[in-house]
Amino acid sequence: MTIRLIGVDGGATCVRAYRFDPRTLETLAPGQERSYRGNFRALPLEVQRAGAPLTAEEEREGLERVAAAAEVVSRLAQGDGPLVVGVALAGLKDRRRRGVVLARNGPRIPGFLDRFQEELRRLGTPPSEPVPPLGDDGELAGLGEEHAPRGNFSGVANAYYLGSGTGLSEAVKLDGQVGELPAWLPRAWQLGFEDGLKAAAILESYRARCGRPEAGFDDLGRAAPGELRDIAERLARLLEDRAGRLRERGLALERLVLGQRFRELNALAAFFPPGFAIISELVEAPAVGAAARAARCSKLDS
Repeated sequence: MTIRLIGVDGGATCVRAYRFDPRTLETLAPGQERSYRGNFRALPLEVQRAGAPLTAEEEREGLERVAAAAEVVSRLAQGDGPLVVGVALAGLKDRRRRGVVLARNGPRIPGFLDRFQEELRRLGTPPSEPVPPLGDDGELAGLGEEHAPRGNFSGVANAYYLGSGTGLSEAVKLDGQVGELPAWLPRAWQLGFEDGLKAAAILESYRARCGRPEAGFDDLGRAAPGELRDIAERLARLLEDRAGRLRERGLALERLVLGQRFRELNALAAFFPPGFAIISELVEAPAVGAAARAARCSKLDS
């Protein structure tokens, strides 16, 4: 019997889930989405690192996000066949990757997977086997770009994925293998690039230039290409760092894939050599990656 394969993308502002064909990873139905309240503010990282206990607000927000993730999965899980689920979630995970213990843009949620599976059982849609360890949203977006039929990592050995949202999500493909950034490749936020390339910063800069505080990404996407020059220059500086570190190891960066809110800024690709920068339309990339990993870990026949 064919498995019901679902991937979950737990972002900073909403959670999305998609159902996929277990053999081809084609998206089988429109995704399900649920937004969060939108007013949560994470504790400073240094406070979290010092071992501060969860606040009451974090507890509430964490429970809401677990419930939201289970709800969108349950909506898609109707039908017959074993249920297999994978989850992409931002934030630093615990050693067993069962929960989030450090988060820049959301609550810490220790024990996320245990609560998530319990909520799925309560909703009458229990997974047929334990949900695999949590994956990082950036890494799984890269895995999605590699394995999805519309993915943009295929055909090259070395590529870099950058998504702009509440923060920045990143993944690399090195020597044909997709994964997290290695220790020798610092994350963009560690190098100070996040403050200029995250979605809110891009919009703030554009609104200041055009004098329209209500302007959105759709306005910027329709603006003259010159309006994107400062964003392209910030990207170029980040890419110079990435390409240099790869060269030190005998690798050549062949492709840049821009995702999340970058997908609304198609003209960005024109600032780079032809064919090098691709604006990804694969909004479900992290969910594809989560589903692909869950299917690979599954002991059930697809």
